[in-house]
Amino acid sequence: MSDDPQQKAITGFFPSNGVLSSSPQKGNRTNTESGLNRDIVLKEEEDEHQEVLDLMKGITEEMFVDDDEFGTDMCSVNKEENEQEVTGAGCSSWVSPPSRATVLSGHVNQKEEDDEEYDVQSLPDAHFGLLGLNQTLLKPKGHIQDLPEEILSVIFARLPADDLYRHVSLVCRRWRDIVIDSQFLPWKKLYYRYEKQEKMAVNQLNIILSHNNIVRKNDVCVLNMVRYMAQFKHSRLLNVEDVLQCVKNHRLFAQAEACIKHRLPDVMIDKGPNPWSAMALMLILADGVTDVLNLVDCLRTSGCLLTPDRISEFLWAVATLLLAMRNNNINITNRWHYNIFYVLHLTENAPPPPSHGDGREKQIHLTHEQQQILNHDIQRHHIVKIMAFAGTGKTTTLVNYAQQRPHLHFLYIAFNKSVAMQANKTFPSNVECKTIHSMAYKAIGHRYKNLNKLCTNLKPFTLAWVLPEGRSGFVNAKVVTRTIRNYCSSTDEHIGPQHVPERFKNTNGREECPSESKKKDFVYDAQTIWKKMTVLQPTKEAAHHISHDGYLKLWQLQKPELKGYDVIFIDEAQDCTPVIMDIMLSQSCGKILVGDPHQQIYTFRGAVNALHTVPHTHLYYLTQSFRFGAEIAYVGATILNVCKKVNKILVGGSQDGTVRGEDNETLSNIRLARAQIGGKVAILCRCNVTVFSEAVRLTDANPNCKIYIVGGVENFGLKQILDVWILKQTEEKRRNDNLWIKDPFIRSFCKQKLGGYLGLKVYATHTEDLELEAKLSVVEKYNHRIPELVDQIYSHAQSKPNCAGIRKADADEWNLLYVAVTRAKRALYITKSISNILTLAGEYFLRFELSSKLLDKDPHRRCSTRECPNLITTESPLSMHKLPIRSMGTTEEAGVLCATCVEQRVGPVAFLLAPPETIKSMHYTEERLELPEVRSDKTLNRTVDEESESKADIPVVICAAEERLGAAMATINSVYSNTRASVFFYIVTLRDSIKLTSRHYIKKTKLKQIQYKILEFNPMVLKGKVKPDSSRPDLLHPLNFVRFYLPLLAISNHKRIVYLDDDVIVQGDIQELYSIKLHSGHAAAFASDCDLPATHEMVRSVGMQTSYMGFLDYRKEAVRELGIKPSDCSFNPGVFVADIEEWKKQKVTVQLEKWMSENFKKNLYSSAMAGGVATPPMLIVFHNKYTTIDPNWHVRHLGWSPDAHYPQSVLQEAQLLHWNGRFKPWDYPCAHIDLWEKWFVPDPSGNFVLVRRESD
Repeated sequence: MSDDPQQKAITGFFPSNGVLSSSPQKGNRTNTESGLNRDIVLKEEEDEHQEVLDLMKGITEEMFVDDDEFGTDMCSVNKEENEQEVTGAGCSSWVSPPSRATVLSGHVNQKEEDDEEYDVQSLPDAHFGLLGLNQTLLKPKGHIQDLPEEILSVIFARLPADDLYRHVSLVCRRWRDIVIDSQFLPWKKLYYRYEKQEKMAVNQLNIILSHNNIVRKNDVCVLNMVRYMAQFKHSRLLNVEDVLQCVKNHRLFAQAEACIKHRLPDVMIDKGPNPWSAMALMLILADGVTDVLNLVDCLRTSGCLLTPDRISEFLWAVATLLLAMRNNNINITNRWHYNIFYVLHLTENAPPPPSHGDGREKQIHLTHEQQQILNHDIQRHHIVKIMAFAGTGKTTTLVNYAQQRPHLHFLYIAFNKSVAMQANKTFPSNVECKTIHSMAYKAIGHRYKNLNKLCTNLKPFTLAWVLPEGRSGFVNAKVVTRTIRNYCSSTDEHIGPQHVPERFKNTNGREECPSESKKKDFVYDAQTIWKKMTVLQPTKEAAHHISHDGYLKLWQLQKPELKGYDVIFIDEAQDCTPVIMDIMLSQSCGKILVGDPHQQIYTFRGAVNALHTVPHTHLYYLTQSFRFGAEIAYVGATILNVCKKVNKILVGGSQDGTVRGEDNETLSNIRLARAQIGGKVAILCRCNVTVFSEAVRLTDANPNCKIYIVGGVENFGLKQILDVWILKQTEEKRRNDNLWIKDPFIRSFCKQKLGGYLGLKVYATHTEDLELEAKLSVVEKYNHRIPELVDQIYSHAQSKPNCAGIRKADADEWNLLYVAVTRAKRALYITKSISNILTLAGEYFLRFELSSKLLDKDPHRRCSTRECPNLITTESPLSMHKLPIRSMGTTEEAGVLCATCVEQRVGPVAFLLAPPETIKSMHYTEERLELPEVRSDKTLNRTVDEESESKADIPVVICAAEERLGAAMATINSVYSNTRASVFFYIVTLRDSIKLTSRHYIKKTKLKQIQYKILEFNPMVLKGKVKPDSSRPDLLHPLNFVRFYLPLLAISNHKRIVYLDDDVIVQGDIQELYSIKLHSGHAAAFASDCDLPATHEMVRSVGMQTSYMGFLDYRKEAVRELGIKPSDCSFNPGVFVADIEEWKKQKVTVQLEKWMSENFKKNLYSSAMAGGVATPPMLIVFHNKYTTIDPNWHVRHLGWSPDAHYPQSVLQEAQLLHWNGRFKPWDYPCAHIDLWEKWFVPDPSGNFVLVRRESD
């Protein structure tokens, strides 16, 4: 050991007394590791300087960056480990090294495990001193460095991979050697590296998948994964038959055995199926986490010699393969991987066994993630972020952190007063708990309170009366109010144009972007009002009263120094505004920001999610929730993954939970508002209108029902709702019934000039006051019942949440959904929307069952899909049935599904039931499976068909007109068939025209394996830009202009895309076209009309032109002013690669629309060639500003004459053929029709039929 202080701390804590550290026959350690033609020898004796350097050898800086900063080439483990593991997972979990050809199929090259047993001398302390003092031992003997490597490996195996790489491997060279040993936890380490997208690990997994046919295009890819796991073996000492006996006790073994006998007979052994394949299949068949836990229990308790670390290594192997399969767009549910990951997480964070009779108090068990935070000794310059998912014990962690450091003085900043009051009861005495506004009030706000110059919030109504003449009105007051609010939440010293809203609704209800001159007016008015607000003089003018955020801003401008604190805890940091963060981060002490960025629900108040925007020195995560179990955790994790692309996985505890409404009694009680025994029920509502409606429903259903509205019934606004109702009544009714409006703001609308109730509605619309609009909606919905219902809710409301509750909220949509789901503890009743989101992750709530058991109940069991005639038979040993889902309003019925209906939902999983040829020969019932629809802007609406689009290598856009659908499918087929890359097709059609038809076309043919999404183009964007007359009406089809609007397609996060016309066939690998290097400043790449000599001959033979003269009318002055020579070479925009970021930067779409409009007014294009008016704008905008494509990637003009032909050599070299022109290969005889027809996929509905006419 070196003299490094850290090393001294270890040996000092465990003093040595001569305990043996390794088996006696091993001698001095010489670590020889076999790699690819290389031996690595680590010597035991090094000089001191060299040993310190060796501690970091192979440990890269990337291993210590934040999880969200890992790039594709980061987290590279050292060179030795990469070389050892490049061909497989490399572990003691596999058979002896096969030949090189076999290695490429994912097997592992390794040295044989030494199974010889050694006699070890007795030790002075059987526990190596790890248990400390006891009654018979006066002091511990030995220290941790004396432990044999075998024991250290067992200890390290219990730690998460993150701890192994970031902490254990840095302690000393000996520990590092254990961690990077290729035989030590290879699959666990590979999972970690792959999850970080370390390039070597990604390549390694891709090789395993590819060479074992675990790929998307293979129907039996799931079976191939099960077959691959048959090779898993830990040691020759382990008897396979013993393992088989262990797993036979599991409830799923019968299903796994039946499936393997029927579908994988090659992995059967003498006494049953190969146990490794059987276990892998059982993990797939598992209903949930409980089945996986039971499998682990079977292996641990059955005496088959599988140690805990080897059991977990098997689970890591399957989890890694399933994760890689999902990432490679194989259509499997994310639930399989989640179940295994969940169990592994619970295993690594399991509490130690309870001790008995030691008299000590029971201590709270902390997870590895919590312990990492507690081990962090914060310094004054540290900014620590803790990303804490819902219910993960962030408060417990902070409390423990403060308790462990009684010598430090902490300040805890909460978001609201109730949280701060609760914190005062929870935290130790060395923590002061306050809200930021209470501190600002003490410093500044009390002065305005003494002058009676405080208001709760700024309102446009009060500001409207003090604005200058000509700039008054509620709309302008709204903009000025928002300007002041934006300034108060910012860190700026003065109000400026940056605080003016970028857009607002004008008096006509339309969105308006203020001009620069208008912005100056708004800034001036805001500055004037702000100045009068901040003056320390009393005033009766309500518009000049300062808000709570106002005096907070004044305090921030004074740059306060909070002295006497060593550390500041900033809770719910995701909801802090920039002004709050500026105050906190400017303090000269350590800062710990804690919160959940996915629970940010106050962006409308100016919150900016400091957990993402503020730079940090250290980053930690809390991902294990103590609030709920696996079922609820899965729903929350899937929402984060599908809706927000979050890779960190939320897990829960071991408690039970339900999400499908299994408890009928509880659901009935909720519907009927009956008392719930043994727990509380919360109803979470998206808006306050629903809160009111639910309160009415509950109190109507049960006169004895007790409700609690979060925030208190007094703060919900029932009195204002009653006032709004009174305002709606006639003046005579108000007078006769003695109805008085108490709220002064609402009462002011009684004045004739403000227009009464209608005036209040106009005010709410103009000022976009959502709370007031909600109250108006309630009044209009319940009308004459309002007085009765207000009294009814008041009489049933409780002051404390000691009964069922209704929660009101308002926030960002996905975050709000996640917040709602993660409030549940035992039972969550999901909506149809949540169920749809789960389907995007492949979770249809389908479960396996033995067909024999189904048929025992009903020998003539039919598929439950409506109109599906298929029967369930014993020819398929397994069947799948859908579990019922019950919620407040709907019930999704259960039922068994035939193999074809299973395939429609979960693709290759169906082939666990029967062979592909059998399933494809069965009757296919077309279903309309509802998937969530995500709206983009008013130009295009996109319908989500697959979840994996963001992971695809190449996005391709193709338009599909109803009358040319078969042509688009031929193009898709040629692209898909000629590449190994992952391609995602964006099929663009007109609104509501062929969405279902195209889906049917794809699902019923060989194209069902493609990844795609159907986009709907709104032709109204072309209004005023395209004239209806043309010599070629087909060229005026709206879909011809989709290429102009590529950035508006909302195509995931792809930076470039390939656009293809529907009359092309791709003969080469589309990856080559996609990978073209665009020159700097170029937004697209096209094929020039002057590049290919053979094309010139074809062009001359049919009378085509290759210059701008054929497309622009040079008689027009506007054309001549462009400065484009008529002889300049043109290009064809039917095939191109677009750089979306550069396209946006250059505002290409705006430029194209400009030239469309110009032509609409001035007829700028040549009538001879440009009938479609789609090509000329592209020629103008991209003149001399495009990269040239290899001419072989756009051999065109095949459709201009049925008589002109290319030389055979040109066609063979061509990577892409384009039948642009009048003569299309599906309608008329044309050149080289055979080259197109080989890719044609017949329309299963018979609507698209090839027409073959004889030439005249």
